[in-house]
Amino acid sequence: MFDFKIDWKEELGIGIEEIDEQHKQMFRIVRDIEQLLVTRCIGVRPEQLYEIITQLREYVSYHFYYEEALMQKYGYSKLEEHTQTHRKLFRYVLEFDLPAYVSR
Repeated sequence: MFDFKIDWKEELGIGIEEIDEQHKQMFRIVRDIEQLLVTRCIGVRPEQLYEIITQLREYVSYHFYYEEALMQKYGYSKLEEHTQTHRKLFRYVLEFDLPAYVSR
């Protein structure tokens, strides 16, 4: 069984309402995936798996673009480092093998 819990905590907030709301949305999507894993996808149609993984990919892409543009606009000193972290996370999300999930 999986042993992790993905919940938003207020101390994760950075104080920029728009970014914090986007982070909460990403946590919600990942929490939905977590629930599928915990239940071992019992009763879940392949299309549902495809939809949620696609939703995560699209939202992560949108959020990273938005956040990086905001950081650049305000001259965030660790922009390059943060952008590299985004790239690693996005590559990880892209590695989800959708055909494997949908063909189950």
